[in-house]
Amino acid sequence: MQREFLLNILFLVAINLLIKPFFIFGIDLTVQNRLPEGDYGLYFTLLNFTYLFQILNDFGIQNFNNRHVSQHPQLLPKYFPNLLALKFLLSTVYICLTLLAAWGLAGYGLRELPLLFILLFNQVLAQGVLFLRSNISGLGYYRLDSFLSSLDKLLMLVTCGLLLWGMPQAALSAQSFALAQTVALALTAVVVGFVLHGKVRLSLRPSWLQNWRAGRPALLALFRKSLPYALVILLMTAYTRLDAVLLERLLPDG
Repeated sequence: MQREFLLNILFLVAINLLIKPFFIFGIDLTVQNRLPEGDYGLYFTLLNFTYLFQILNDFGIQNFNNRHVSQHPQLLPKYFPNLLALKFLLSTVYICLTLLAAWGLAGYGLRELPLLFILLFNQVLAQGVLFLRSNISGLGYYRLDSFLSSLDKLLMLVTCGLLLWGMPQAALSAQSFALAQTVALALTAVVVGFVLHGKVRLSLRPSWLQNWRAGRPALLALFRKSLPYALVILLMTAYTRLDAVLLERLLPDG
């Protein structure tokens, strides 16, 4: 077991070393250099802003689900549709509340909100992929999960590479860069979903859909069990992401 765990760690590190540096230095840095002055700064600030309410987008469900599935894999078909529906509801609240806060509190307008919406949708897709992967790793397919962990960046190399070198220079903007990531994340979610479906047959219909009052206690129990993980997400997000947003809002030329 320890040998398998060590091999999986080495495999994960190797994959990340092979793929992610190409995205950071080949794609992200090129976009930063090609975009007009200030556009990438706005993209970076809005990207950090999407993390401020990340607690609503996940609420610790991913970590709770990973632990729960690894302990009780036979219950995965029962809990998966309920957690997936819960994530959909939370993601909807997350997008609406973040857009409202950006407009009402941060003072963002029509120039920034469309880009912010795309980035918020990307966060929903990314968290959806993590949730699907948590089921795969919870079932013990660690090597497969390690490969899937870099699939989004691998596909972004393709979609963003086509944007940078396969289309006219005028096509590049902060929004088109974000949309290229949307395509890659959506494809990743589809692939991971098919992989998970191949491992275990799952329904997408939550048990509380027909009888809300009967399913409400189970839903509240899931919230309570996820709360400690959600608190960790909230504190880490505030610690790592708030500074860029504050600088952009407080400084006149931020």
